[in-house]
Amino acid sequence: MALQPVLDYIKTLVGTPYIWWKDGQSTLDTLQPFYATPDEDVPSIENIKRLGTNCAGFINLICRNFGAPIPGVSERDYYAGGTPAWYESLNARGKLHLIDTMKIYPIGTLLLAQYIDPEWQGHVAIVTSPGTIKTCKISHSFPEIGVVMDEPVGLTHELVESGYYTTSANIEDWLPDTKLVNT
Repeated sequence: MALQPVLDYIKTLVGTPYIWWKDGQSTLDTLQPFYATPDEDVPSIENIKRLGTNCAGFINLICRNFGAPIPGVSERDYYAGGTPAWYESLNARGKLHLIDTMKIYPIGTLLLAQYIDPEWQGHVAIVTSPGTIKTCKISHSFPEIGVVMDEPVGLTHELVESGYYTTSANIEDWLPDTKLVNT
């Protein structure tokens, strides 16, 4: 896969503030923090940086930029584009893999922490530098720091003794865009 366009787009989002999702509001009701609203154009980078995003919104922006579908949007699911929709969609298609501490995760791998409830909303991050679940680097949107790139995965994975991220998905399973495939 030609991943440079994805990495270049991520770089433009670095510094975008993190915005929490408030329970009681469908992810389709407002543009941000999820950017899953199907009838609105993708905002400019300047507007995204002004409006902020959450972790799932960050992933959704990447999908929208590259013309890939966002889970739950076409079904008008309450959690469309949220961590529950990402987890359920990938799991239903058999595309989730349990974290393997010995595996080298390539660039573009999606790491997921499952949504439990409004207090434990789960998380998604993208591997931006290959390595194991203890050594790779990631890009994500996280409270207090917003969108970052090439952050050591341990800063979030080690928040939970058993490991914050529990599953992963290959890039072709979450960002299936022919523009990214080398021919």
